Amino acid sequence: MLPFLFFIFSPGWAQPPNKAKVLTGQITNTQFNVSGIHITNKSTSKNTITDNKGQFEILVHQNDSLIFNGISYKNKLLVVNDSIYHQNHITVKLKERVTELKEVTIASHNLSGNLESDLLKIPFQKPRSAKDIGLPVYEGIQQEHIPTLLETFNYGLITSINLEALQKHINGYYKRLKGKRKWGHDTKLAEDVIYFYKKDFLSNTYNIPPDQVLTFVYFCMLTDKNFSSNFRNKNHELILKVFKQKSQQFYK
Repeated sequence: MLPFLFFIFSPGWAQPPNKAKVLTGQITNTQFNVSGIHITNKSTSKNTITDNKGQFEILVHQNDSLIFNGISYKNKLLVVNDSIYHQNHITVKLKERVTELKEVTIASHNLSGNLESDLLKIPFQKPRSAKDIGLPVYEGIQQEHIPTLLETFNYGLITSINLEALQKHINGYYKRLKGKRKWGHDTKLAEDVIYFYKKDFLSNTYNIPPDQVLTFVYFCMLTDKNFSSNFRNKNHELILKVFKQKSQQFYK
């Protein structure tokens, strides 16, 4: 009876598996830029960069090693220990990398010899744009307008028909253009999903052949109506659940 009880209450047997999770965090520093800092998971070769606020998110397992690398900072190694792994958000403090000149002659420019801090003091004049002087500027992506049939007939005024638009409706040009735009939108979303989660992770975790990963992501997008919104809203736990569920249906 004792060996059986030892097997049931053995701590090693009761521990949950080391699952992948999305770890979010933020670089904090008040002097240098915190955007564009590279974070590499040395254990899985996955990587990401910080946004303009110093925020980041990356897939990790417990005991993975993260390397933080930035132009203005010393490299930092962070091991995802038990405490970090069970946090939803971490704050990372990086040490500044001071670049000093070997020999500096100080003139009347109030230079310190610290190249990076001195560069920040150099005045520069920002080029003026049309927007700066009050001219209207379109900042979006220009696309061909697709008029409705009502617009084509100038809202019922038969004497003013847009013949070019009417021809494009008749020959199916606008229908093909709508399909092309939707396909381009879906393709961009699928590429963003694979870039974030990485092809190797999707292939190894959900047993998907590498050359079928893109098809698998499309399958998830088409069969789960909330997939796109969950990815954009960073609901990664829901996305991972979809991957697990859809991987069981992918080859059926």
